[in-house]
Amino acid sequence: MIMLVYIFYRTDQWNTRSSEDLVYIGTNKEASIKKLMKLEDDPITEEQAADLRRMNQSQCSGLSYEWVIEPCRVNQLHK
Repeated sequence: MIMLVYIFYRTDQWNTRSSEDLVYIGTNKEASIKKLMKLEDDPITEEQAADLRRMNQSQCSGLSYEWVIEPCRVNQLHK
C-alpha cells in the first residue's frame, strides 16, 4: 500500500533549496495548510495558501518567507 505525505518547508523569498526549513509533515494537504495558517510566527497567508493548493509553492507574496510542499509517496509494509 502506498501512502502520500506532504512535507512543508518554509524558505526564503526566492524558494532557495538551501534555505528550506522543515516545518511540518502531514497526510492531508488541505488540513495541513489550514493548520499552518494558524502559526504564530510566519504563518501561511491566504495568498500563499492559494499558491500552495495550485502549484505546491508560494511565490511573490512580498514577505521575507515563502512555502514549498513536497508530496512524497511512502511505501507501507504489511505482514
